[in-house]
Amino acid sequence: MTAGDADDSVKATPRQIEQSITPDYLISFEDNRPYKTLRRHLALFGLTPDEYRAKWGLAPDYPMTAPAYSARRSALARALGLGLRHRPTYAPPAATSARKRKGAPGRGRMIGFRSPGGLRAAKVSRACRNRLR
Repeated sequence: MTAGDADDSVKATPRQIEQSITPDYLISFEDNRPYKTLRRHLALFGLTPDEYRAKWGLAPDYPMTAPAYSARRSALARALGLGLRHRPTYAPPAATSARKRKGAPGRGRMIGFRSPGGLRAAKVSRACRNRLR
């Protein structure tokens, strides 16, 4: 059964649509339970977001994620600097340390040690490397 078959009589009223959108959750019309995002939930019913909107008579701009959840994810993406590298005015953050590092940041130096199978290399953290000296 698709969204267009005999489901035309099942439409949400404007009041129900308004009440289904809360700051923290969206109320599903399929099972009347709250969800932060409806996409995975709709997949359980075999519906796409467009089919769900058509089935219940919702506007094409009806949200699939709760407003607070979207805002939190957007703030996290901005804090991580996502989406800025494609802009021509992007400049990576300046290095906070005046000391010049050798190699990639946060990686230990490779050293060799004897094992039953022969000489092996292992990554050693800075603290462990200081103890070996």
